[in-house]
Amino acid sequence: MRKSLPVFLAVLGVAGFAFADSISFTAQGTNPQSGDLEANAVFEIVGSQLIITLTNTGPAAEVPSDLLSGVFFDLANANLLTPVSATLVNGAQVIQNGAPFVQPAGYELLPDVGTEFAFLGDLSGSAFRGAQYGIEASGLGYFGPGDRFDTSKPDDVLSPPASPDGANFGLASAISGTANSKVTGVPVIVGGSVQFVFGYEGSLSLSDISNVNFQYGTSTSDPNLIVPEPSTIALMGIGIAGLAAARRVRKNRA
Repeated sequence: MRKSLPVFLAVLGVAGFAFADSISFTAQGTNPQSGDLEANAVFEIVGSQLIITLTNTGPAAEVPSDLLSGVFFDLANANLLTPVSATLVNGAQVIQNGAPFVQPAGYELLPDVGTEFAFLGDLSGSAFRGAQYGIEASGLGYFGPGDRFDTSKPDDVLSPPASPDGANFGLASAISGTANSKVTGVPVIVGGSVQFVFGYEGSLSLSDISNVNFQYGTSTSDPNLIVPEPSTIALMGIGIAGLAAARRVRKNRA
């Protein structure tokens, strides 16, 4: 059963939620097996493309359920997304057994990781907070070989099997020195982000994005962090402002 986790949010952009060039969603929570978690996804609309940059911004990974495996979301207007690419960015590296990952001979695609991440656009009613769209490295029983960003050579992968599976290519800010072999023994993306590019049909604005949530680990029972809606953010902001005002009043009276 999905664990309930305390979650907080920061959403960043230029003034005017609907008119920003990009919007950043951040969620924080706790993994009962280790400790704090934090994830970030930046959504950008550039011409006829939607670009999502996914980053694990939490502490170093100790167990597989600390690895950020995917992001899920809804779009208004039933937009149709077409996956284009999945690429390492912002200095991201792939590490295995404490050393840079060695790609299979004759198949050297890095920083392209399109054979390791999958996308589905028909997930409504799923375990992922009911989100319709999802990007995943672990499969989780929903994503298969044909859902990968790159299926041009179905049997070619950076790390077997030829399907999104297990802890392979989960994201970490770093790997803890006490991490177990299920983290250190597989290819893990560290120190950067993965950028996913989509084409889309119809009109699309950043205000259409909702129900953003982050999935960790290799099972739907692993942590899932949800980003509150903007109305919740506004209420949180009012509460924080009220607390600050109360502190000032108390200070002035002292």
